[in-house]
Amino acid sequence: MAKKLDTYVRCPYYRRDENKGIRCEGVEKATALHLNFVGDRALLRYKNRYCRSRWCRCRIARMLSGVYGFDADGVK
Repeated sequence: MAKKLDTYVRCPYYRRDENKGIRCEGVEKATALHLNFVGDRALLRYKNRYCRSRWCRCRIARMLSGVYGFDADGVK
C-alpha cells in the first residue's frame, strides 16, 4: 500500500497509511510509530474499529494521550 492519507480517520495521532500499516505520531519529537498488519483486511478492520471511530480505545492513542497529559478521552 502506498503512502496516503485516509480522510475518514478521526484519531489525532494518525499520520498516514504506509506499506501495509499505519504510521502514527511518535512518543517523542521527530519520531513516529509504525503499526504493521498481516494483510489489507486486518489493516482495514483495525482502522474501522479504532482510527475511524473509537480512537480513544486504541492502545497507541491512549499511550500518546498520556504523553500529553490527556485522559483516555482526550481531555486534559
